[in-house]
Amino acid sequence: MNIELLKKEKRCYCRMCLDWSERKHHVAGSVGKALMNVFFNNQWIERTGNSRAIKLTAKGKEQLYQKWHIKF
Repeated sequence: MNIELLKKEKRCYCRMCLDWSERKHHVAGSVGKALMNVFFNNQWIERTGNSRAIKLTAKGKEQLYQKWHIKF
């Protein structure tokens, strides 16, 4: 991710956003979109059916733990 380019985008750089269905916060703005793209491109997340919902893949769980010690 190129942080300097993200800062120049018209959308908000980075903020919290409350997910209305889960009632939990997630990363929004340019940073959130860039992270989502990285996760999709690396097959760490995938869509569930024809909805906007996503799920963490086994590969994603493994990589999040290896890179940042985040365990699911």
